[in-house]
Amino acid sequence: MAGQNGTATVAKQKFNWRGTMSLLAAVSFVVMTVTGVVLYVSPQGRVAHWADWRVAGLDKEQWGAVHTTSSLLFVIAAAVHLYFNWRVFLHYVRVARHFNLKREMVATLLVTAVVVAGTVWEVPPFSTIMAGAERMKAYWEARSYQAPYPHAEAATLEEFCEQTGTELDRFKTRLAAMGVDVNEPGTTVGSAARQIGLSPGELFERLRMSGAGGGGAGRGAGGGGGTGFGRQTLEQVCHTTGVDVQQAIALLKAEGVQAEADETLRDIADRAGVRPPEIVDMIEAMPRAEPQ
Repeated sequence: MAGQNGTATVAKQKFNWRGTMSLLAAVSFVVMTVTGVVLYVSPQGRVAHWADWRVAGLDKEQWGAVHTTSSLLFVIAAAVHLYFNWRVFLHYVRVARHFNLKREMVATLLVTAVVVAGTVWEVPPFSTIMAGAERMKAYWEARSYQAPYPHAEAATLEEFCEQTGTELDRFKTRLAAMGVDVNEPGTTVGSAARQIGLSPGELFERLRMSGAGGGGAGRGAGGGGGTGFGRQTLEQVCHTTGVDVQQAIALLKAEGVQAEADETLRDIADRAGVRPPEIVDMIEAMPRAEPQ
């Protein structure tokens, strides 16, 4: 009888919606926090796409999508949780028709107002938090190959060659030799890179080093100075442009420009009284190192 009564009791138990909403709010908050941290340290979109930046197999767009949906899930779960516990909530803030948490309510509103206002007006420490995100983005940009123009990874092979002044047949021949199916209609630079397990930046670097990649890396379609080069070290720029760093240091010195391998182009340019793109032009005019 005891066993039968126990079974009957279990069978009569209903689904606990209150508990479910509490757990759902907690779990979605954890997911939202993790995705928020990943997006905080992520690079700019143009850098993330060109470098095929990923964390745990997900690219920046996917992390952003998960962050959005988990945030929405948290809001829904929190709203339903509040609905189920409305009387308890009212008991916290009101007793016998009088506010119970006057000081706490004022403190909560004050803290929220300070955070919002401090963020909008860019006052420390809130501006420091946002500056940290900018430093992380600059870090990724300095470590990544520079796209010849924004969103180049989404261009078809024909569009890419037209924008970079590259001979299409030679470009396709080199891609085919690397194992890319160049006859697939609508093939983009990004999809071509994925076919052989490379990021678009790595693919373009290999093509450029072989002489099939068009103009210098990091230059816009209009021929403007290399985007983001100022944050890169001389060694990184030399690697991207295929110039031996020691040779670059010697030739820059001959032009009256003092430089070290680990200095950024911005620091070198500032000391020489020129702009970073002018240093890039000087480097690109130097003889190329032989590919390894």
